[in-house]
Amino acid sequence: MMTWIRYAILGVMVGATAGCPQVPHAALPSKVFKRTEASTGRSYWMYVPSTYRAGRPWPLLVTLHRTYGYDWAVEQAKEWDSVAEKSGFIVVAPALDSVQGILPVPRETRRAQLAADDQAILAILDEVCSAYTIDPKAVLLTGFSAGGFPLWNTGLRHPERFCMLISRNCNLDMSLIREIPFTDATRKLPAKIYWGKDDVKLIKDEGWEMLEFMRRQRQCYQVTYKKIAGGHFRNPERAYEFWQEHLPEQYRTKKGHWPPSPLSPSVAPATAAPVESESPASQPAAPAPESPMPESPMPERAE
Repeated sequence: MMTWIRYAILGVMVGATAGCPQVPHAALPSKVFKRTEASTGRSYWMYVPSTYRAGRPWPLLVTLHRTYGYDWAVEQAKEWDSVAEKSGFIVVAPALDSVQGILPVPRETRRAQLAADDQAILAILDEVCSAYTIDPKAVLLTGFSAGGFPLWNTGLRHPERFCMLISRNCNLDMSLIREIPFTDATRKLPAKIYWGKDDVKLIKDEGWEMLEFMRRQRQCYQVTYKKIAGGHFRNPERAYEFWQEHLPEQYRTKKGHWPPSPLSPSVAPATAAPVESESPASQPAAPAPESPMPESPMPERAE
């Protein structure tokens, strides 16, 4: 079995041609801002489209970032902002503890981190749903790369909170996933697992492993996969296409029903709670230019 160092070298080799750059977006009428969840003290970032108003329900996307140094919660919010503005949904990106996809993590440490992230994600979801008019049948949970660890842990443990899970070139720990009890709600939860055709072998192997695991569970009929062009790319637009397949019909932009028309300039978007803007002084330090290396942890096999 390869050591994690050899996986990292492999990641550099493939990343040199694939990479995972974040595409800069044009100026938008709204901005990404920071909030702090009261009970856990966990930070999260949001993007609320300029057309939002509290008089009607809105879809919500919860996006989980990859390893620190390669990604941040604020960057996840920013990568989705233009899609959210155009397509009409709110974005929430929590800061996470369990998203180490480069170095090996002891299983007990990962388990504790996932439990803390699970508590924080649900608390943030509750806070956002109390502050904004969110349709509980239109909440997506998605993770990119090492965001796969909390994606599967929280998504499979709380299927009633989400309309779909989307795994974007994700890492996972199958031994921890096997500890999650499957209910009828878990089996009925739609999930899309996809990875780039040119991504590192580990990412592709773990994608297949998760797919096969889900298919072995009784009646998991709505779990599908897709191999897409490219390498370790973020692909928010592609993820949104998959989400549309499981959104209530009134939110499907391809049907022409959504998003709402822009508000008059004299009418401010309505929110149910004040927001805490992120000042430049309190922003997390900007990460170094993103390495082309995707997460490539040492895989932990079940004993």
